[in-house]
Parts: sequence; structure tokens; C-alpha cells
Amino acid sequence: MDNYYYTNRERLLKLKKQYYIKNREQILENLKNKNVNVLCKCGCMIKKCSLVKHKKSNKHINIMKSNQIVTKTIYIIKSKS
Repeated sequence: MDNYYYTNRERLLKLKKQYYIKNREQILENLKNKNVNVLCKCGCMIKKCSLVKHKKSNKHINIMKSNQIVTKTIYIIKSKS
């Protein structure tokens, strides 16, 4: 596959650029949605894109065990942008 990329590099870069120009609005909207601040049930403010990683962390697990709260509800808070 690496060989294919290098032999067709210019064509692939051109296609990638055309795709970006055509779908720019949607791509930028998706990036905004990933950077939304989220309030986890444990009380931590984190980015939505790192929510799964946070829920696996020792910090989150210990807080949830101490509070004995087991829910999957999150609250999305508007970012200040």
C-alpha cells in the first residue's frame, strides 16, 4: 500500500484537497462538536472527544465508587467560543 501511495501521491493529494473544499462546512462542524465541554457524572469537566478515556481512568472509577453512582447520563455544556 505504501508503494501505491507514493506512486499516486500527487493525484491523492489533489483528491483530498477537492474533498475538503467540497465538504469544508461539514468537516468544520464535526470538529466543533468534538471539542464541546462535557460534565461527567463524577463532576469533572472534560472534552467530549476524550469521554471514553476519562471513564476508564482511575480518577473517574474511584470517584464513582466512593459516591456509588452508576449512570451513563452526561450533560453537555455549551463551550465559550
